[in-house]
Parts: sequence; structure tokens; C-alpha cells
Amino acid sequence: MFYHAGQEEKIAAFKMLSTPVTFEMYDLYCASISQQPPGDNGWGRENRPVININYHNARNYTRWLSEQTG
Repeated sequence: MFYHAGQEEKIAAFKMLSTPVTFEMYDLYCASISQQPPGDNGWGRENRPVININYHNARNYTRWLSEQTG
């Protein structure tokens, strides 16, 4: 169970990546849904951890990733 914005949500099961989500990974998601990728603040992309996304972006990414990987 976890809390977000004062709301309780139950999660039956989950899997977690052993590494941070990188720009390379998140950019694939953005391309697949025709969404502008987040900025990197001039620090570079590729294997750097993705920044400039919010809770809803992260949630939608994980749902998309789950659909892609089963």
C-alpha cells in the first residue's frame, strides 16, 4: 500500500528495475506515444537518469513499460 496526495492505493504486486530509468528508455516511450521528451537541462541524455518528469509521467511510463514487457 502506498500514499499519494493523501490518497491510499493498494498494489497487489510489482517489479522494480535494478537501475534508474534513463533518458534513452524514456525517450523510446515518448516516441511511441508522440510526446515531446523532457529536457535534460544541458546535462546530456542517453544513459543518464531521466529528469523533469512528474508523478503522472512516471505512472504512465510504468504502465506502458508493463504493456511492452508483459
